Amino acid sequence: MFAVRVIFIWVLGTLILICPGAVDAQPPPVPLHADGGYKLDRHIEIFEDESGALTIDEVASPALAGSFRQPDKGSIYSLAFTKSAFWVRFRFEGNSIPGERRYLSVFHHILDDLRLYTPRRDGGFTVSRTGRLIPVAERLIRHRDSLLPLPDLPPGLHTLYLRVQSESGLALPITLHSTTSLGRHDRRARFFEGGYFGLMTAMFLYNLFLFFTLRDRAYLFYTLYVLSLIFYQFCVDGLAAEYLWPHSVWWHRKSDMVFAPLSICFGALFAREFLGPRIRSNRYGGIFKGLAFLSMAPIILVFAVNYTIAVQTSVTTLLMFIITAIAAGISSWRAGFRPARFFLLAWSLYLLALFILVLSEAGLLPLGNVIMEIIPAGSALEAMLLSFALADRINVLREEREEARTEAMRLGHLASLGDLAAYMAHEINNPVGGIINYAELLQKEENSGELPARIIREAHRIASLVRGLLGFARRDERRIAAVNMAEALNEALLLAGGSLRKAGIEVETDLSRGLPPVAANQQKLEQVFLNVLANARYALQEKGGSQPDRRLAVGAEEIAIDGDFRLRIIFRDNGPGIPANLLDRIFEPFFTTKPKGAGTGIGLTISRGIIAEFGGAMALESVEGEGTTVTIDLPVMAP
Repeated sequence: MFAVRVIFIWVLGTLILICPGAVDAQPPPVPLHADGGYKLDRHIEIFEDESGALTIDEVASPALAGSFRQPDKGSIYSLAFTKSAFWVRFRFEGNSIPGERRYLSVFHHILDDLRLYTPRRDGGFTVSRTGRLIPVAERLIRHRDSLLPLPDLPPGLHTLYLRVQSESGLALPITLHSTTSLGRHDRRARFFEGGYFGLMTAMFLYNLFLFFTLRDRAYLFYTLYVLSLIFYQFCVDGLAAEYLWPHSVWWHRKSDMVFAPLSICFGALFAREFLGPRIRSNRYGGIFKGLAFLSMAPIILVFAVNYTIAVQTSVTTLLMFIITAIAAGISSWRAGFRPARFFLLAWSLYLLALFILVLSEAGLLPLGNVIMEIIPAGSALEAMLLSFALADRINVLREEREEARTEAMRLGHLASLGDLAAYMAHEINNPVGGIINYAELLQKEENSGELPARIIREAHRIASLVRGLLGFARRDERRIAAVNMAEALNEALLLAGGSLRKAGIEVETDLSRGLPPVAANQQKLEQVFLNVLANARYALQEKGGSQPDRRLAVGAEEIAIDGDFRLRIIFRDNGPGIPANLLDRIFEPFFTTKPKGAGTGIGLTISRGIIAEFGGAMALESVEGEGTTVTIDLPVMAP
């Protein structure tokens, strides 16, 4: 918000330089009965006193009469950061109605020194003064605006001069008010400000309550950001000088350059915390942290150097922060972080408000008095959207916790099933052994035929399945040993074989003899293989449609990568494949292409972690419409 003045100062300064700035004809005098908040933009002429030392007698002399220039257009004149004094000249029709009071109002609360010179009958001038250099409690009219009373003037034309000098960016929206119109103006301003500060205070208190409830640092930084905005706007609107420190000129001139940098600091820390660990761990996290430290520089500068340099540094930091926030928001949104859409919309609307203000101040978008409320309205809308983003973030975290809880319950059920499987395998082993013994006895009798041999063969098959089930159920995940890859793959294929055959999937194996062993845990590797086989079965069965040939190829071979020998295991199916825009997310936790309830999205994440635990790597390649290939590389065990 504090960048607004500098932005339109720069734009309007450029427009003034490229457009003709003087006209030969004098501007018309202010009408006698002008009232109701009458703007003086087309009645004034401006002269820049670069030395800042000219007196009213010198400025009003014929020698400088032709130095005044009528501004091009617009009711707010941005005269940039300068040490010059600016003199505003306008002609005024005398007030013929005794007792009627009129006021000149400059709706810019951070101007340092304003002096109105009114002509006297003896040829001299009466001076009245206001601005930040005078405490509100000691002004002619105790009012937050730069308000100057106009004395009663006799009938006729009178030339008045207004001298303005300030270390802040100069803007001169001069308005003529009567007592009645000034009251209307104040009531309207109070109504809007009450809505703004009420909304912002509600946002602050509500999210502060959530912080104490949830202990989430994102809420802490958000509440500090909103609080800084409240105090900054309170200073800029002149309310702080009127109600909080009406006797302090020193603090009034510096307070806005304390709260504005604080808003940038807490905004950057909020953005870094809100967008999550992915942003905190990449370059955006470092940039946000750097901007938070850099934003403190204007606070030091405003006390140690001067106000102008502090403002310029603050504006630069603000623009850098907004650009970074939008870029980081886009990155998070594209990565699938749903609450980033509110975050991105909030900062985009804030930039739009700045752009609308610049266009209006340039006279390209006439919005009248509404323009002065654009930035407060924009900041209030931004605060609301950021609050919505926080609420959506909590919903996302709650959904992820619920999915994790469901997965934990599923893993617990699987553990129970493993114990049950171990018990059943043990119980089945006994009768299977008896069947084999009786069949062998029958086989020794004459004329037994082929039936006993078939019974023995099928019983041995049952026993093999039971051994595989028992080995999987009694896994020792901590034991690392030499693993025969052909044996581990055959065990996994044996366990998954039934479901693959039922799905009509033809499995082709190419396991070369003499594959070197790898140092791993066989049960964990089988867990990985079973997960890959289950995904392949789902892709071929559920997404394969009427595809007549469903094939899954499983192979292993020894390869060399940069002189390092590895064993590569390959699973290749001819299923429908995975869309290219989803490949980068396939190993993300809780990401799944399956419908709700069909998968949790952590199987591949766990599998990749297991392979990494053994010093290996797991990769996936897929072409939509052609199929998917999963490769697992494991280091070969040293001889």
